[in-house]
Amino acid sequence: MTTPTLPGSWQLEIQARDSDGLPLPTTDAPPIQPLALRLAAPTEATISVGLDVTPPVAEAGGATTVAFSVTGAPQSQAGGLVATIGNVGRTTIPATSQDGTPTLVEAWSLPLAADGAAVRLAGTPLAADLPPGGQVTLQLSRPAADAVIVVHLSGDPAAIGRSVPATVLFTASAAGSETLTQLHVPDLRDRGLASPTSPTASTPVAGQPVSPSPVAAGVSVMQTDAAREVAIGLERTPASSPPVSTRIPDERDAPPGILVRTLSTLEANVVGPTTAVLPWPHSGAEDAREMLSVVGVPAGIRLVVVALVPDGGSVADPATLRLAWVSVSTPTTHVTPR
Repeated sequence: MTTPTLPGSWQLEIQARDSDGLPLPTTDAPPIQPLALRLAAPTEATISVGLDVTPPVAEAGGATTVAFSVTGAPQSQAGGLVATIGNVGRTTIPATSQDGTPTLVEAWSLPLAADGAAVRLAGTPLAADLPPGGQVTLQLSRPAADAVIVVHLSGDPAAIGRSVPATVLFTASAAGSETLTQLHVPDLRDRGLASPTSPTASTPVAGQPVSPSPVAAGVSVMQTDAAREVAIGLERTPASSPPVSTRIPDERDAPPGILVRTLSTLEANVVGPTTAVLPWPHSGAEDAREMLSVVGVPAGIRLVVVALVPDGGSVADPATLRLAWVSVSTPTTHVTPR
């Protein structure tokens, strides 16, 4: 078989057929598991985030591993974060592009607290060029409370190439221990290449919940054609099967609030993160599905994070998290021809 030539995420599906090309009977068709493939671009980095790791400084097999830390960040702190950037492409990712633009490792903390402000954990330049097969590690201070952590490369797009930002959920327990949970976000740049089961522009795009939620409601992130808007899909009863006690909400139940955060990870979209806390629309239906428009979102490709804040609370329920990449358009001015 010929390997795809377009970089991105692909899914290989193999179907056994009869010698005449017709599908085999169901009883004779052997199940063949699909295979997910990732075709790296000539310039592409993979990014991951770990917890409580002290990165080594080593050199082996020509692949250089460099460790450095952010000024002011705690060293070898229990529960600290470590971001790892690996060059999986075939070209060197320069520390500084030809036009002088530095390549930065940026990290953001988007708190689940509705009144919390987004925190830029890092904006550190690469200490040296990153050759193919090489990797670099960066120590980060941990967030003060539960938050979504986003780590990405920033700089000259021609120099840093393609890379999908790492997105993880940081949670802290009452006992003082911390955990990281990988959040799977459909990547807008790979969406056209993904498998048929992946979201498309005409369907909701959202990450999976982390764990069962006691909140009898659900949200999803939708693509919208309106300028500077993001559409949020609302569902009073989640599609999953929660406990019977929360499956059918009573009309007297106070609806949750909706926490919406957006973040740009592209250098061209320099507008900082935004935050909105929206009330749940009043509806008397037990199984109401509605749409809510979030206006005033900065133009560009934005990472949208949505979660529900239980009534009377101030922190969003991690199990209700939904994330998606959304392309927000800029209003256009139509010139009247004369």
